[in-house]
Amino acid sequence: EFDPAGNLLIAGNVTTLAGQSAQTIAKIDPVSGGILFKTFYNAGGTRIYILNDITVNSTGEIFVAGSYATLTSPFYAISSIIKYTGSGSFAWEYSHPTILTASQDIMRQIAVDVDGNIISSGSLSFQPDPFTVGFKLLAVKLNAAGTLQWEKTFDPVYPGGFYPTDLKLYNNRVYVYGASRMSPGGNDDLVLVKYCDNAAPDILQASPVLVCSGSTASLTASTSPAVYQWNPNGESTSALNVTSSGLYSLTGIETDGCAKTSDTVQVDIKAIPTAPDICAVTVDTVSTHNIIYWDKTPYTDISHFIVYREDVTNIYTAVGYVPYDSLSEFHDYGANPNITTKRYKLTAVDTCGTESAKS
Repeated sequence: EFDPAGNLLIAGNVTTLAGQSAQTIAKIDPVSGGILFKTFYNAGGTRIYILNDITVNSTGEIFVAGSYATLTSPFYAISSIIKYTGSGSFAWEYSHPTILTASQDIMRQIAVDVDGNIISSGSLSFQPDPFTVGFKLLAVKLNAAGTLQWEKTFDPVYPGGFYPTDLKLYNNRVYVYGASRMSPGGNDDLVLVKYCDNAAPDILQASPVLVCSGSTASLTASTSPAVYQWNPNGESTSALNVTSSGLYSLTGIETDGCAKTSDTVQVDIKAIPTAPDICAVTVDTVSTHNIIYWDKTPYTDISHFIVYREDVTNIYTAVGYVPYDSLSEFHDYGANPNITTKRYKLTAVDTCGTESAKS
């Protein structure tokens, strides 16, 4: 591979004086063939490394793909991706988890996408039946810090393995070419696998979306895929009007069939507040006016309470309101308990202005 400055990078594995194997990378002057630097890595001398591919990003950082074997029983191979700085210093190593105890996993190809992420393809050991160990295609994406972003696998249809021979990236698509048994018989077929690495669409509104009773929530896509599909409604518009509570997401489908789904957004349509209960209607200590008490603790989204008084039989008129953050009592100075009886009803009004039924 060539770095951005035009120098040649090579990678491989070498035998150490102790009879072990280390991986090595070197930077070569393409004119003179002189070695600008060379470095070795063996994770403390406890592994046997094999390297298969090398690539470099736009700033000259180096990435190699391969595997390492343990030197203790049971002997097995683990896939490996290692990053070096542009000067050849070790940065980090990513080892993909194995499925089988005695695995023979290996990364075979590696590339860097336009955003600086690392894409690598290889073979992952698995057991399709109790008697056979096979290999499935493994594709992984790491960010520049070596953190796994996603992994994808592809299984042979018939017992055998998937052996990738080339990896190409184009327009947020990952193409892996190789051989695998996809049809009856004892021979491998040529197989091309495509993975969609396009970004999932986003919904502009943050979850949860709270909507007043009787109102409509509007969910809007922040991206413009070729085809919109809202879930669960199935509508194909860039915005969705929601009238019921639930989880909603958006699937964006591109012209080549690649589809990705957004994170879910919870929409909560507020219910009409329940009618409050009056705890007591009594009088002040010197019996000059009525006092109404109630319990506000069952409520969390109430703006205020309205107090109604019966001045005409079965006709209740609002005589005052009490904010939610005030003491839940009302002093009715317009009623003299020494002269006549008064009845009261109470309602709760939420922050949307929706009023409950009367108590």
